[in-house]
Formats: sequence, structure tokens, C-alpha cells
Amino acid sequence: TYSMNLFTNGYAQMGATSALDTDTRPLKLISAQRIDNTSGSIVNLEIDTRQERFSISSNSIEGVPTHIYFKPNPAYADVYLWPKPDTYSKANMSLLIDVQEEFDEVTLGLPAPFFPSEWEDTIIYQLADRLAPNYGLPIQERQLLKKEADDKLREVLGFSNEEGSVYFNVAAR
Repeated sequence: TYSMNLFTNGYAQMGATSALDTDTRPLKLISAQRIDNTSGSIVNLEIDTRQERFSISSNSIEGVPTHIYFKPNPAYADVYLWPKPDTYSKANMSLLIDVQEEFDEVTLGLPAPFFPSEWEDTIIYQLADRLAPNYGLPIQERQLLKKEADDKLREVLGFSNEEGSVYFNVAAR
């Protein structure tokens, strides 16, 4: 949960040692809610795609935020609110953000690494594929296992916040 006061001009960075501090690099925005600290009301914010964010007619409008755009970068993420928080929002509202963070290596003292549930089958199948030759699995069964492992990996890597956007670019020469 972060104060709306941190969103200078409707924008803030999220990550380790950023205005919106997290333990690791955030990868994807799952959900966001605006909380009015005086009334206790909670409102879900609309998550914009890149195309929706850049089609906004004016980024200078101030008001109570209704939309959020999340742009991951190599070391942090940019978080934009629209409209920009007005004086009331900055003084009386906070933002509850749920993000998927980058996997952090296991450190001494922690019992086990955390893997999102959608990665469990993928990890198991990739390990089985890697170990199959060492345990003498016949080539036909290894080929089937490899296909299943690749399918599971492709499925989990297809996870994206861009639900239906298509972008065309000119090829560089």
C-alpha cells in the first residue's frame, strides 16, 4: 500500500530503492485498488494496456485516479495513474497494488524458494526432461516428455498483461 502523495505528476517508480519500494523487481501488475482513508471506500482501478495509455488525450488532467498503467523495465517498473492525483487524493487516499515480482534466489535462513503455482508443473517437466537420459528412458518416451515439457514452458511464458493488443513495427534495415 502506497500513499498517492508519492505519485508526482501521476507517475512513480516501483522497485528496490524506488519511491514505491519492493523487495525485488516487479514484473506484472495483477490488480490495483484506490483506498479513501477517510471514508474507507475501496475502488478497483482499471488496468490500461500500453495502447490505451498512449491514446489518452491529456495526461495533465487532475482528479481522483481511475486508471493505472504499469510498465516493467530492467531494474524497476514505471507506474502511471490517470487522472493525476488531485490535492484531495494526495492527502487522503492510498493505492493498494498487487504485483508479480521477480524470483529472488534462496538466501541463507529461508526455508525454500517461492515459485508461483503456475510454474510448478513446468519446473517438474523441465527437470524430468533434463534427467531422462541419465535414467535410461527410451528415446520415444524422451521425445514425448520433451514435447510435454516444451508445451508447459510455452504456456507459462505466454503469461502477459497485454490481453489483446497487436503492434506492427517497421523492420529495421
